[in-house]
Amino acid sequence: MSKERLYFEKEETHTVKTKGYIEIDYDFFQVFKSILSCVADVKNGNSLKLLLYLMSENSDRTGKFQTSQDVYNSYNNWLKNKGSEGISVVTFREYIKDLFLAGIILKVSKGSYRFNPLHIWGDSINSRKDLVIELKRNKELI
Repeated sequence: MSKERLYFEKEETHTVKTKGYIEIDYDFFQVFKSILSCVADVKNGNSLKLLLYLMSENSDRTGKFQTSQDVYNSYNNWLKNKGSEGISVVTFREYIKDLFLAGIILKVSKGSYRFNPLHIWGDSINSRKDLVIELKRNKELI
C-alpha cells in the first residue's frame, strides 16, 4: 500500500477582551493647537523652536519667563545637545522679537515676557481677554 502525504493548515481565531482606561492629556492638545494657530504669524521657523524650548524648559507655571544671558546660554546648550548649531545673542534676540511681533509673547518688563493667553490657553476667548485686560490694568504688561 502506498502512502500519500497531504498538506493542511489550521487557523484558529481567539477573541480576547481587554478592559482598561486610556489617559488623554487635553492640555497637550490645547498647547499643540495653540502653537499651530501661531505658526503663520511667525516669520522664522527657528523662533518656534525657541518657543517650544521656553514653554517646556524656562517658563514658570504662570507662563512668565526671562530672556537673560543665562537663558540664552541654557538655550544654546540645549541646541548643541540636540545636535544643532548654537546661535548668537543677536539671533536669540531676533527670535524673541519675532515671537513678540507675532503676538505669541507679551513683554512684561525689560527681559521679562509672558506667553500671550490669547494664544496659549484653552479657556474661552472672553476669559483670556479679561486676563490680558487685568494684566495691563495691574501694569504687569507693557
